[in-house]
Amino acid sequence: MRKQQSIGLLKKALLLSCILLIQSCVSEDPTVLSGEVVDTKTGLKIPGVTVLVSVYEKASFLTIPALYREDTLVSDSQGKFRLVAPYNEQYSRFTINVLKEVASGTFEFANGQDCSPYDCSSFLPGKVHQFRVRIPLDSL
Repeated sequence: MRKQQSIGLLKKALLLSCILLIQSCVSEDPTVLSGEVVDTKTGLKIPGVTVLVSVYEKASFLTIPALYREDTLVSDSQGKFRLVAPYNEQYSRFTINVLKEVASGTFEFANGQDCSPYDCSSFLPGKVHQFRVRIPLDSL
């Protein structure tokens, strides 16, 4: 009887170990930001636009999330850009800002952007986001 209990306990321990091992090997989904920049008036795609993607870390209660990393992308000849960020449990959200060049190598935030159908400041990690950044061409 004791031998059967020991074998049963050993089987349960092995099963639990296998489950934990399998779960630790499962990779989390990356965050994919796939967008295009278009003019709000004409709907035409805008190539060569500088897009700033900011990633914020998870913050403890009642604290402001700190900036974790930033990536600068330039929209291609069709006005499209794409960023794939590997999963990181420290990421809380991503934000998108369109930049305009005011002097050689100096940028400022462009006004009037809309990341339809998302809010430009609340892209969640671990998801695929496809959207259009609508911005007035004259703000660039």
